[in-house]
Amino acid sequence: MKKLNFKFLKNDKTIIEEDKINCILNNNKVYFNLDGIKYSYTNNIFTKETKEEIISFNFKEEECKITLKENNLSIILSIKVIECNIKEENIHIKYSIETEEETTNEIILEIY
Repeated sequence: MKKLNFKFLKNDKTIIEEDKINCILNNNKVYFNLDGIKYSYTNNIFTKETKEEIISFNFKEEECKITLKENNLSIILSIKVIECNIKEENIHIKYSIETEEETTNEIILEIY
């Protein structure tokens, strides 16, 4: 089993920072769980799934889809990719969401 370090920042402030998380790496798809939340990354799509919702960031299409499971309702928001660096098993994406235009978010995955 592979391990990864996961970091999520909002305006350069660390919101989540977890190291040595067990993950599954299969055909360039990464799956991991953290505090009961399922995460995945594949083909420029980062997904976060809780009991209540699924949030999917499609960095290629520059959109974010939020689905409420109970009602099966979805909303699609535009995102702007500011920076996208993917090198082997290191992923660093900086983006902003249309509802938070003044906020910069970063997702960093380091798989080893």
